[in-house]
Amino acid sequence: MLFLIFCLFLILYLFIIFKMEESTENIDIVIERKNDIDLSRKEIKEIIFVYNECFCFNQMNNKAVKMAKNLLAKNNVWEWYLAKLNNKVIGMLSYARNPNKIKKIKEYDLRIEKGENICSVSVIKKFRKLGIARLLMEQIIDDRGKTTNLVVEIKRSNPIYYNLAKFYESLGFIETDLDNEGEDNLFLRRNAQ
Repeated sequence: MLFLIFCLFLILYLFIIFKMEESTENIDIVIERKNDIDLSRKEIKEIIFVYNECFCFNQMNNKAVKMAKNLLAKNNVWEWYLAKLNNKVIGMLSYARNPNKIKKIKEYDLRIEKGENICSVSVIKKFRKLGIARLLMEQIIDDRGKTTNLVVEIKRSNPIYYNLAKFYESLGFIETDLDNEGEDNLFLRRNAQ
């Protein structure tokens, strides 16, 4: 009987350890970099799905979805880092590679005057806490961080504001500015290295 109890505890212990070690090492995540004009219709649809879930709480109406599709397909403004699992977008990061053009498009919520160039780092709920956002950020740091200062904004209204600040600081970003006009948003910068 004692042996049976020991075996059950051992199985339970191994199960708990296996679940705790869940990370991107256990799943095959591919990071792809694409310009907005090179996105397929399928990728645009999946990006909008991720954005809607992460930032709009699944409240985007059809008009907003149509506008987003048009903006993504035509403007040649963004560079997208797409985290894919089984060829499906489950996370994303957008990088403003053409900030002067962004100034002319009022629908973009990007603070060019503060130097912000990273926007919409997001992962769908089912795949959060697996290191996917870190993979996306590490990729843009590898691709752009040697020659470009990278700047991200965290909205004070974000429920995980403090966790996000610590996350970006762990990647070498430092606090540069508080936006005192309205929300007190935090801007973090990682200088080119």
